Amino acid sequence: MASLRAQGIVPLTDVELRALIVGTSKRIRNLLTGEQGTAFSSPDGKRTLATEAAFDAIHGGAAKNPYEIRDGRLHSSFDDGSRFSSQVFKVGNRYLAAKSDEAGYVNYEIFPS
Repeated sequence: MASLRAQGIVPLTDVELRALIVGTSKRIRNLLTGEQGTAFSSPDGKRTLATEAAFDAIHGGAAKNPYEIRDGRLHSSFDDGSRFSSQVFKVGNRYLAAKSDEAGYVNYEIFPS
């Protein structure tokens, strides 16, 4: 994230995040592992994440968890109760994301579905 900010690229605002994700499905790819999934963020604050078949076999398939957009971050949780937040950056035509529990690295790309 520091590298992006040094280039003048700042995280999306709450308004921009809502426009990007609320009421839509987005494909998400982990840039390190290649793992992919689809996230649907409903207007009522529930996020359904369905992952690809190989990941499903290990982790049990789709999960539906609450989410909230505030302070320029997407706040969410996993089925085990662990919480995280993500910041999303627009870099050219790409949307890149960094999770709070991954030491400031931008490890995800978000695609329209």
